[in-house]
Amino acid sequence: MEAFRKDSSVVFIGDSITYANNFVSRIFAYYLENFPGLHVRFANAGISGGTAASALLYLDETLAEKPDYAVITLGVNDSEFYRLTEESPERNAALERALERYSDGIEKLICEFERRNVMCILCTPAPYAEFYETGKKPCRGAHALLLMYAERIRALAVRHCLPVVDFHANLSELYLDERLYLSDHIHPNNAGQARMAECFLKAQGLPVRRIIPGEEPFAVPSCLGKWKFLVRRYRMLYDLEWLLFGTNDKKSLDIASKLKIVRSYLDDKGYGDFMYYKTIAKAYIENKPREAELKRNIEIETDRLYHSACAQKQERSANVCG
Repeated sequence: MEAFRKDSSVVFIGDSITYANNFVSRIFAYYLENFPGLHVRFANAGISGGTAASALLYLDETLAEKPDYAVITLGVNDSEFYRLTEESPERNAALERALERYSDGIEKLICEFERRNVMCILCTPAPYAEFYETGKKPCRGAHALLLMYAERIRALAVRHCLPVVDFHANLSELYLDERLYLSDHIHPNNAGQARMAECFLKAQGLPVRRIIPGEEPFAVPSCLGKWKFLVRRYRMLYDLEWLLFGTNDKKSLDIASKLKIVRSYLDDKGYGDFMYYKTIAKAYIENKPREAELKRNIEIETDRLYHSACAQKQERSANVCG
C-alpha cells in the first residue's frame, strides 16, 4: 500500500475507536510534518456504536467529503460480543447472523465506493483485549469472536484486491506486554491508538518514529488542537443522530424537527446517568443549525495547518542552505 496521493481526500469510517480521533489525528500529524506539500485532507466519519449499518446509513454524508480513499475500520459493535454472556439456544445462531450481516454490509460499502472510483482500505477491527488484565471481568470468548471478523476482512481484501491494515494482528501481538487498552477491554488507550497509527503508516511503507514500550508515546502536536476540536463538534452531530434516530425514518426529518426531538430527549432526561448523552445532546442543539459552517471551518483550519507547515519547511531549508 502506497502513501496517499497529492491533493487527495481520505475519510476514516468506523466506530468509537475512530470517533475518538486519536489514531486519525496521528496519521494527519505525520503527513503534516513529513509531507506538507501533498496537502492530503483527512476526514473523520467515526460514530460511537458505529456498525456497517451506520456506515451505509450515512454513506451520502461520507461521499459529500468527496473522498479519494475510504478507510473502513468496523466490526467490534457488529460482532454483538455481549451476546457471549447469554445462556440460550439462540445465541450461536444470533452471532452467526451478525457475522453475515457484517460481511454483507462491508461488501456493500466496498461496492458503493468502487462504483464511484474511491479506493477502499480495509482495516481489521482492533481485538477485544480479553486476556489483558485490567481488574474488570472480560467477556469470555470475545477475542476469538473478533478474530472471525478480522478473518472476514482479510478474505474481502483478497476478493476485491484491496489493501488491508491488520490492526487485529498487530494489537493482539502487543497488548499482553504493553498497556494498550482501557479497563473495558474494548477501547485502545492513548498508547494503543498510537500503535494503530504506527501500524497504518507502516502498512503504507512509511518510516515511523519508534515507539518505546512502556513509555508514553509522542503527543499529537498541539497545532492540531483547533482542528481536533472542530472535528469533534462536527462528529457529535452524527453521534447523537445515530443514538436517537438509528436506522428509522427520522434521519430524513428537517433540522427544526430534529431539534425538537433532541430538546424533548433532554427534557425527559433520557440520557439517565450517562452524562455523555447530555453533553452531545446540548452540543447538537448548539451546532446542528451551523453544521455547514462547522464543516467549512474544518477545511479552513486544514488549509491553515498545511500553509504553516509548508512555510516552516521552506524556512528550515533556507536556514540549511544558508
